[in-house]
This record gives sequence, structure tokens and C-alpha cells, in this order.
Amino acid sequence: MLVLHLHWLTPDPAAPGRLFIWAETAPAEPPARSRRRQGARPHPFAASAAVLTQILCQSDEVRAETRDLWLPGEPARPLPSPDLPVAWSGPADPVSLGQWQVVGLALTAAQAVTFFGDLYVQGPPPGCRLGPGALYWQKAHSWLLSQLAAQLYRPVLVNPPGSAASEARWQLVLDGEEEMAQAARLAAAQPAICRAHAADPEQPPPTRALLDSFLNHLADAAIRLAAVDGSYALPAGNDPASAWSRALLSPDPTVKANQEQMRHFQSSYNAWIRTLTVAGDKHYRVAFRLEAPPRQAAGRQKPVWQLHYLLQARDDLSLLVPAAEVWQEQSELLARLDRQFRAPRERLLTGLGYAARFFPPIQQSLHQKRPDGASLDTAAAYAFLRDCAPKLQRAGFGLLVPPWWNKPGTHLGVRLMLSRENSGSGSNPSKGHLGLENLVRYQWQLSLGETTLSRAEFDALVALKSPLVELRGQWVQLDPEQIEAAIRFWQEQDWSGTLSPQAAIRLAALGAENEHQGLAVEGVELDAWLQAWLGQLQGDERLALLPPPAGLQAQLRPYQLYGYAWLHFARRWGMGVILADDMGLGKTIQVIALLTRLREAAPGAPATGAKAKAARRKKGSAASPSALDDRQDADATFRPTANHQQPITLLIVPASLIGNWRAEFARFAPDLRVLYAHPSQIAREAVDALKSAGGAEAAAAGRDAVVTTYSMLAR
Repeated sequence: MLVLHLHWLTPDPAAPGRLFIWAETAPAEPPARSRRRQGARPHPFAASAAVLTQILCQSDEVRAETRDLWLPGEPARPLPSPDLPVAWSGPADPVSLGQWQVVGLALTAAQAVTFFGDLYVQGPPPGCRLGPGALYWQKAHSWLLSQLAAQLYRPVLVNPPGSAASEARWQLVLDGEEEMAQAARLAAAQPAICRAHAADPEQPPPTRALLDSFLNHLADAAIRLAAVDGSYALPAGNDPASAWSRALLSPDPTVKANQEQMRHFQSSYNAWIRTLTVAGDKHYRVAFRLEAPPRQAAGRQKPVWQLHYLLQARDDLSLLVPAAEVWQEQSELLARLDRQFRAPRERLLTGLGYAARFFPPIQQSLHQKRPDGASLDTAAAYAFLRDCAPKLQRAGFGLLVPPWWNKPGTHLGVRLMLSRENSGSGSNPSKGHLGLENLVRYQWQLSLGETTLSRAEFDALVALKSPLVELRGQWVQLDPEQIEAAIRFWQEQDWSGTLSPQAAIRLAALGAENEHQGLAVEGVELDAWLQAWLGQLQGDERLALLPPPAGLQAQLRPYQLYGYAWLHFARRWGMGVILADDMGLGKTIQVIALLTRLREAAPGAPATGAKAKAARRKKGSAASPSALDDRQDADATFRPTANHQQPITLLIVPASLIGNWRAEFARFAPDLRVLYAHPSQIAREAVDALKSAGGAEAAAAGRDAVVTTYSMLAR
């Protein structure tokens, strides 16, 4: 197996920027220890250039290079890569950095773009693994592609050191706050091996400089490769601007123009570049801070907002220099802490002049000799936040706005309060008497963020006719569409009343992703009783188990006891449920247990179980079953009484399972009177009687349950 290592070599007078690739192999035995000698020694694990060329399928245009790398190891040998499987033990001597000579392939920026593209599509070559440095540069290339897709690049004119000719290059534009933060995190994540090619290990190249060189060189190469199809119409003039444009899309970046022409073009180019960097340079930028009126000014009819002008360090966003201090500085170099701001007054005026195009109050402030800010009314402050600030931020300016502006939850919404209508029946949901005939009281409330609004407060806010309003010492945004929705809500919605438990459950399921009449539902609050009841219904709280009914001639297993209690709980509230136990785990007996309990709990219900058997023995007689009898208990003594009001339960089952239900009833609940309405269980004339008018009702009279099939039910 091979471990591939990548190093980005920054350009020097002798060679352009290039990607250096070498690989480690895993020898069967450790290399012999040799005496330490001065200078770089050949790396004992490095693969040859021929092996690399064969594995990477590179063309003959790729040239081999020998590089000296500072790598950790013992005095006599380097440490193998952590990704390299070796059979010998770790180092016996202290580990330090040593200089080792490796042979690898040096890819141009264009070849590197192709290499990373193949790596993305095909993955590492067979038998190869990417080392930490290779993984890092692969990640950097992926991030570069996302910036190119967002068109965050621009053409530049550069003058390479030691060269009299100018070059046309493409360069990334990373002056947006988000892009700067991402690039900073990427630079901070750079592993140390990426800088192993430094001439002095005590002074390796800065991580950000190395990353910027990689990004800009590969961005330039990628854009040129995209232009090789010749679909771009290039200017044909002999002027420097045309020559520069042609060089931007040609393999050769050299601008072919004489020095006198380039001198004049350089001046125009610099003026143009200043218009693209109006926010600042790579060290600092112009920033704006919007300050809300103080709370003590809440009673003023026209609150005044302050827009402050600042300079902000790019590498430390907390370092801010007010414009007033910039105007007081007489030199061209403004120093704060360990930062230096060059030409601060010129930079500030340039930035303000650009921002004035988007915001008239800034334009008006420039009539002052030394502008340091602008005073705004509430409407202008809202216009700045909504329209101007995003444009300035995209242009690279710093923006410091009140924290509530981007804070979620500062919009109009509704809250719902649900409580039990009759709270005097007890606080335990398992013992309460809330049923389908009972009602739940509801109350809607209008909210603005975390604040609940009364009708009077809402009317007062609407009367202000302002998108920004101060509510109880906090500024919040009002959306016109939300205001209209709230007005309709007040007019059309019953703000309080009662509803059924089923409707309460549906409303309790509303969440922040739901809307009610055009307003976001910020939350649903339930009183303690309903909270506990809903928790049991949803399975959040443990359900109180019930004792098995006396008439059930079986011992329920623990999970069957829970299922039986769940069925009873759901039936009380009129909820449809599903027993999802696997086959053979006793779903039938759980239903039979429920039916037995319902019979025993019914008013005027006769005895079951042992008491029923004793009653039958005492009576000493049994009635003969009729054609409609269930054939399971011919001597059953139960007959409905005037006080026995338990409804009959209808069970609809597949025809193939009727026999199973009959056997289960006979075994576990022989006291239940069950009618099996199916030709396989009753005589044909009984089936015909069931189909006649009123026949089903007459046949089911006095029964606890009727078992039938889907087809019989349709008849």
C-alpha cells in the first residue's frame, strides 16, 4: 500500500507555483539504523518517481523533482506515516525533526486542477491512501470550487518579482464576512506536514499565505481551462486593455504590450481596482454600526437612531476605530494595538462614497467636513436594515446591527392555552373522568416574539404604522402581511371557548412549523392534568396498569397487561389504536381481557368467573342453545337486565380467524355471550335471519360481542 502526500510549493523566481506529490511504501522490515550524517538523507520509505508516474497515470509532461522535507523521526530514520501499516515497533530514540530527501512529481496548477478532478470522481488510485496533507489540500480544492461556482473571483494585473513583463491573473475575492471566516477556519486546520518543505523548520511559511497561494493559483488555472473551448470572443485591439483581456483567457498569462503602454494602463487599472475594493484592503475595512435609541427615549414621539462610521480590522472584528479618531489622525498610518491602518482617511472616504449610492442619509452626511455618522428616524433605520445593509455586506463592508434584528422569534404569532373544563375531578389522569362527552377549554393569545400582546397593545402598535416598534423596552419588527393576518385573526377567531378532547389533541400537535390562519403557532401550553393525560396518550409517561378482570381465566404476561391497559385507556377517550405485537404474542387475549372488564364494569352486570360458576351450579339448569347460540357455553346464565347498559362490541375479523377467536373466547372468557355471525359458525336459516330487516339487532340482543367478517358485514 502507498500513502500519498501533497505539498503546495509557492512560486519562486526559478519555478511557478506547483503541487508536489510523493508517496510512502510499507517495507516488510524496518530500515537498518545508520550513523547520522549532515544534510538531507534519502527517505527509506519513499516510492520512486517511476512508481508514482505509473500509479497516477500522469503524462510525460509531468517532471520529477527531489525535495528536502522536515519530517519527524529518530536520528537514524524517519517515522512511517500513521496511515502506513508496519509490523515493527515504535521508535527507541527521542523523536525530532530531521531533513529527508524524497523524489516526487511536480504538477503545474493546471495539472493539479485535473488531478483533483480525477481524485473527486474516481477516488484514490488502487492501493493508495491519502495522507493528512493530501486530505487537507483535497478539502481546500473542494472549497475553492464552491467559491468559483459563486463567482467570487476577479481579474487582476500582477508584476512578478524579477520580471519586466506584467501578467493577467484570476484571483479569488474573499472579502465577504462569511467567506473570510471560512478561509480563516480552513487555514487554521492546516496540518503541519503541509509546511514540511520549508527551508527552515523554525520559520515555516504562514498557513494563510500558503493557502491563499494554492487557492489563487488553482483558481486561475481552473478558469483558464474552462475557456479553452474558444467560445469567448476576445478583443482584437493592440491597446493594453485588449492585450490584458486576451492574456486572461490564454494559456500564457503574459500581457504583450510595451512598457510605456503598460505604465498608462497601470494607472487606469489601479483606479478601477479601487472601485472594487471600496470596503477596504486585506487588513481592514469600513464598517457601519446602527445604534437603537436609548430606552429612556421610549416616550419620545420621534426616536432617533445613530449610524456610526468605523474602521474594522479584518483579522480581529472586535477592533473598531471610530471615524472621529480617523479624522484626528494626521499621518498616513493609524496604529491601534498591534494593527496598522494605512491611508485611513482616504479609505474611509472611499467607502462612504460607495455606500452613499445605496443610502441617502449617508450621502447627506458627506456634506460635513469630517463625517462620522448619521442620525436616522425609525423609517430610515428600517430601510437601512432591510435594504442597504445586505448590499453593503455583500460588498465587503462590516455591519454591526442590533442583535434583535437577526434574532428569530421577533414576529407576530399565536399561542394556544388548553385546560380541562372541569378541574375539580382530580389531578390524576388515570383516575379522572374526562371523556368524549366532556370538553376542553381553549384560549388563543397573540404574541410578538416572547411577549404576549393584549388587544389594546396590538391596536397601539398598528396605530404607529411603523415597521419597527418598541415594545416594553425592546425594538421588534412588524411585517405588514403579519399585521393583516393578525387583524383577520382578531376578527374571525373565537379567542376562547370549549372543544372536544379529540379536537384538543389535534391542536396540541401544532408546532412552530405550523400556521393557524396565516400566523405561526409559537407554542401550545397545557395545564398539568392535560399534560399528564396527553403524555400517557403519546407514551411519554408510563401508563398505569390495570388488574386483570375477574372473569378472565388466564394469566396475562407483563407486555399483555400493558397492552390491555392501553386498549382500555384509548377506549375511554374514543381513540383508535393498533396493537402492533408480533404474531403469536397474544393480541386476541388482550382484546378479550378488555371485553371482560367492560362487562364487569357495566351497571347491573352479572357475576363472572368463580361467582358465575357458583350461580350456575346453584341454579342447576341450563337453557338449550338456539340456532343463533355460539355453541361455546350452552349453559350460560347471563341475560341482559334493565340495568345492564354495556354496548355490544362488534369484532370484524378475517374468515380464516373466526375459529381461532371462538376457541380463545371459550378458553379464556366462557362467561361472555358471543354471536358468531358467519355461515361457518351458525345454521343457514340463522344467516338468512341476520340479513332480514331487524334480524341483526334481534340476534345480537343480550350479547356482549358479535364476531363477523368483512363480507358478512357488507350483506
